[in-house]
Amino acid sequence: MRVSEINLRPIGDSVELQAQVDTAMLPAPFRLWYRFPSSLQPRIDAGAGDFLVAALLLPAMKTGEPVNLPVPVSPALAHSLKWIQTIYRAWDPTLSVADVQTPLRRETAPEGTEVGLFFSSGVDSFYSLLKNGQDHPLNEDVIDSLIVIYGADIYLSDGKQTVFEQLLANARVIADHYGKRLLPVVTNVKELLSCYGIRRGFIGHGTTLFSVGLALEGVFRKIFISAGNTYNDLVPTGIHPLLDPLWSTESCRFMNDGLEAGRLEKTRLIARSELAMNTLRVCWAKESLAYNCGRCSKCFRTILALHVIGALDRCGTLPHTVDLETLRNLPLLTSYEEELFFEEIMDAMGGSETDTAIRLALEEGLAKRRRYFARLAEAKRSIKRTIPTNEQFILVDQDGVRHEFGMGRRVIPFLENEGPPAEDQTAIEELERLRNAGARFMVFWWSDFWWLEHYKELNRHLRRKYPCVLENESLVVFDLREA
Repeated sequence: MRVSEINLRPIGDSVELQAQVDTAMLPAPFRLWYRFPSSLQPRIDAGAGDFLVAALLLPAMKTGEPVNLPVPVSPALAHSLKWIQTIYRAWDPTLSVADVQTPLRRETAPEGTEVGLFFSSGVDSFYSLLKNGQDHPLNEDVIDSLIVIYGADIYLSDGKQTVFEQLLANARVIADHYGKRLLPVVTNVKELLSCYGIRRGFIGHGTTLFSVGLALEGVFRKIFISAGNTYNDLVPTGIHPLLDPLWSTESCRFMNDGLEAGRLEKTRLIARSELAMNTLRVCWAKESLAYNCGRCSKCFRTILALHVIGALDRCGTLPHTVDLETLRNLPLLTSYEEELFFEEIMDAMGGSETDTAIRLALEEGLAKRRRYFARLAEAKRSIKRTIPTNEQFILVDQDGVRHEFGMGRRVIPFLENEGPPAEDQTAIEELERLRNAGARFMVFWWSDFWWLEHYKELNRHLRRKYPCVLENESLVVFDLREA
C-alpha cells in the first residue's frame, strides 16, 4: 500500500487535502480526499502523515499489506500503533499486524489552540455539547468548534446530500446559539474502507474521525469524541476509551466523552433544550432520505426514551407516537448495547395502558431478535466448519449479514450494487464470473432461500454443476472448487 501525490489545493471556497493510494486490493489507484473551509489552509500540513496512518491502518491489517508513507508521522502516534493494533486484533483475531513504513517527525508539530467536538446532532454529541460548559466552568476545556462531517455518519455513497445540507443548516443555528465555530468537513475515507469490507459499525467506526482530527492537529489541541456506551457496558467498537487516546499526537489529544451517562440520562438533558429537540438527528437508515426515518432501531430507541421521560410530543424531528407494529419487528441487526437499552426502557416504563402495550410489543420484538441471532451464531459456526478460512465465498446478502459471516474472510456480496438479478441468466453469468475470479463457495442465508425458488434455472445450474456441501434450515452452501 503506497501513498503518493499528497497535496493541499484550493477548490472554490474550500481547501482539499488529498493523496493517491496504490494498493494490490484495488484495480486502480484510489484518490483519498478531505475538504475543509479555506480559512484553515494555513493550519493544515500536507507534509504530515498522521491522518494517512489513521485512514490506512485497518485496510492494511485486513489484507496484510505494508503501508509505505513518504511523509513523517508523530513519534507518539508511531509508538502507539503497536497498542492500537493489539486492541484491534484482540477484537478481531483474523486481522494481521500491519507494517507501517514511515519516517518520524523530528520536530513537534505546531500545537493547535482550540477544543473541538465531532458533532452529528445526535443524542451522544448533543449531550457532550450541553454538558461541556457545566463540566468546565473555568473554561479550561470549553468546546470552541463543532466539527460536522459529510462522509462519517452519512455516507457519500448513500446519496443524502440534501439530508447533510439540512443537518449543516441546523448545526449552523446550534453553533451560533452556543457561541461555537462550525467546521464542516467532507471526506471519502468511508468509501475507501468499504472497498475493504470495513463497515461503519464495529471497529471501523472511528477511522474517519481519527483521520479527520489528525488532519486538523494544527487547529485543535483537543477533540472530544462522544461515546455511545457507558463505563458499565463497554463493547468492542471503533470509539472506545481504551482506543481513542492512543490516536493522539504530541500536539492533539482525543478524548472519549460521555461514558458516565446512559441513554435515558442523556435524553433527559437534551429534552431541556428546545433547540436540541427541534434539530435532533439520530437516524442511520441507509435507504431513507428523511432527516429521521422514524422506523430504524436508532430512531426507535430515541422515540422510546423521549416517551419514557414524557418529552416525545416536544420533539420536532421524530414521530409523536410509538408504532407498535414496527416495534414488534425491530430491525434485526441492531447492536448489543441497543438491546441493553431496550431492557432499560422496559424497566423504566409505568403501568399505563400505553406503556403496557409498548412493553409487550418490545418484548415480542426482542424475542424475535434473540432467535435470529441464535440462528446466526449457529450459521457462523457451520461456515467455519465447512469453508476453509483462506477461501473466498459468494454470499447472497440481502439481509446485511456480510460483516457477520465475513470476519477475517474475503466475502463477495452477490450483485451487491444492482440488487436481485432481473433473470436467471444474469445470475448464472455473474456466478461464473465470480468463480473465475477466485470465489470457491456460494452461500445462501435462510432469509434469501427464496432465491432458490424464484431463480429456478440458477438453482438447477448450481445443483447440476457443483456439490451442495451443506443444506439445513439456516444455510445452503455450494462448493465451486470443482465442477
